Amino acid sequence: GILLAIENRYHYGELPTLEDFDTVFARFEGGPLGYWHDAGHAFVNESLTLIPSGSLIDAYSPNLIGVHFHDVRGLTDHLVSSTGEIDFKKINDVLEKDTLKVLELKPETPDSEISRAIRFARREFL
Repeated sequence: GILLAIENRYHYGELPTLEDFDTVFARFEGGPLGYWHDAGHAFVNESLTLIPSGSLIDAYSPNLIGVHFHDVRGLTDHLVSSTGEIDFKKINDVLEKDTLKVLELKPETPDSEISRAIRFARREFL
């Protein structure tokens, strides 16, 4: 009854790469394995043109278990959603009712901004 999710990474060279996901999902097809989409990590890698825009969410939404929601300005991630550059519509379009949704914010995020993030998530993703 436990699912294992593989998350996309932030830094260039960290595993798994875009190509690794195909290999892992093919090897463990039918097993308790899925994809965890980190919105900020994907956006940074897309901005640096390391991966095509939308490639991860497009390719692996059928395997989607959960999403880390946070925003990005420049290369700074883990910001409150709606305060940066990410357009969350494409991600929102593939969410299912049972998709896990997690706010992943910097530890120093003020309580008022955490409340703002929760309100945004409830309005946009729940």
